[in-house]
Amino acid sequence: MIALTHIEASEWPRYSLNAGASLEERVGTFKVEVRIPDLKHELRVFTADIMTVLDERYNETQKMIHLTEWTLGTEEFDQVGWKACELMRRGYSELRSLEVAPAQVFRFDESIEARAFLLQVFLNQWSAKLFPLTAPFCISIDEEHLWFELENAETVDYVIGKLRRWNPRRATQEVQ
Repeated sequence: MIALTHIEASEWPRYSLNAGASLEERVGTFKVEVRIPDLKHELRVFTADIMTVLDERYNETQKMIHLTEWTLGTEEFDQVGWKACELMRRGYSELRSLEVAPAQVFRFDESIEARAFLLQVFLNQWSAKLFPLTAPFCISIDEEHLWFELENAETVDYVIGKLRRWNPRRATQEVQ
């Protein structure tokens, strides 16, 4: 895992294995919305299912989880999530805070670490974007929902099929 600043994160695809589409080009034409479970004991399975969709369909070399809002709730509650993430990052010699470097890039062999980090996003109801390196889409996450922003109807059907137990739904209109 490596941590990136906002600027480094925006340029990450260009400098990583000539990955092609910039982050701005990742917003797909179609959206699939999934409500994040309220029951905390379901979040581990939910997180595993989201990562499985990515790993089965897109044999990714890297994924980036870019935190966009992680200061929700009370300060005492937030600090638990911050500490968990920052301690994980220290294991990779990353000493910068989440404020300085809010994006994390995980290699293909760090899927457990990526899942653990994503679980913190869900548990703490943070907002984030998840970008697979070479896939032309992204996942947007807020306090209660996540959205797959996808490039075609076939991929929409695939995501809905894989996440059926979480009652995914097509967005009522295409992304503009």
